[in-house]
Amino acid sequence: MKILKNEKHVDIMQNYVKFVFIYTCFFMIALLIVTYRHFLSGRTFIWLNDPWWQHYKAYIYIQSFYKKIITNLIQTHSINIPLWDMTIGEGSDIINAFCYYGLTDPLNIIGFLIPSDHILISYHIMIVSKMYFAGISFACMCNVLIKNRVRINIIIGSLLYAFCSWNLYNMRRHHMFMNSLIFVPLVITGIEKVINSKKTILITIGIFLISISNLYYLYVSTIIIGVYTLIRVLLLTNVLLKRRITIILQVMLMSIFGILISSFISLSSAYYFLNDARKNVHFDILLFYPKEYYINFIKNFIMTTQNSFW
Repeated sequence: MKILKNEKHVDIMQNYVKFVFIYTCFFMIALLIVTYRHFLSGRTFIWLNDPWWQHYKAYIYIQSFYKKIITNLIQTHSINIPLWDMTIGEGSDIINAFCYYGLTDPLNIIGFLIPSDHILISYHIMIVSKMYFAGISFACMCNVLIKNRVRINIIIGSLLYAFCSWNLYNMRRHHMFMNSLIFVPLVITGIEKVINSKKTILITIGIFLISISNLYYLYVSTIIIGVYTLIRVLLLTNVLLKRRITIILQVMLMSIFGILISSFISLSSAYYFLNDARKNVHFDILLFYPKEYYINFIKNFIMTTQNSFW
C-alpha cells in the first residue's frame, strides 16, 4: 500500500515537472514575441516618468539596503537593520519611504542573486518573473477549480493570464501592480481547498505575501477575495447553512492570521498611508465612468490602450 502511495506521489511530481517545463518553453517564446522590438531598438522596460524617477531608483536603493544588512551579518555576525537614512531628502524613515515601492516584495530577492553591476538586468528579470509566476499561480488555481483538466488548456489559459493587458501595461510602468495577479489566485486556490475540506495554508500565505508586498493591494485584493468567497459559498449545492458559515469563518480567520504575521511591515505601511499628503486630495467618485472608459475596456482585452481609469 505504501509503495502504491509513493508511486502516486512520484507520478504527480513528474506531471508537475512536465507542466512547468512545457509552460516555461511557451512562456519564453511568447516573451520573445512581446519584447524583441524593445531590445532590437535598444530600449528597456523603464518608462521615462514614474518607473525612471521612482521605481527603478527605489529598486536600486532596496537592493543596496539588503546587501548592506547581509554584508554586515557576514562580517560582524550581527543583524543591524538601519531604519533611518539622512540621504533620503532631508532625512527619512526607510520603511515609510520605501514600503510602497516593494521594500519587502518577495520577488526583490532576484536582485540579491545578481551582482550590483548588472542591476538593470536584475530589474528586468524581476519584472519578467512576476509575469511568469502569475501564470504558474493561475495554473495552480485551474488545477483545483477544473474537474476535467486538460493540460494544454491550462497552459494556454496561464499564458493568456501572464500576458494579459494589465501585465503588459504595468511591466513598463508600475511593476508593483503585477503582484496581485500572482497572489490572489493562490488565495482562491486555498479557498477552494477549504470548500473541499482539505488542509491548506495557502490563504494565509497568499494574504501574507500581498500584505508585505504593498498594503494598497491588500485592501483591493481583499475586496475581490471577499466577494468571490461569498458568491462561491452561496452557489454551493447540497451544503448545510452551518457548513457555509464554517467555510466563511475559516477563510476569514486564515486571512486575518496572514495579516497579523505581516504586521511588522503592514502597520508601518498603514501609518504611512494614513498620514500621506495625498489623502487630502479631493476626487469626484461618479456612479458611472465616461463612455470612453467602456470603449477602452473592450479594447483592453486585446491591446493596451492609454486609459485614465486603468
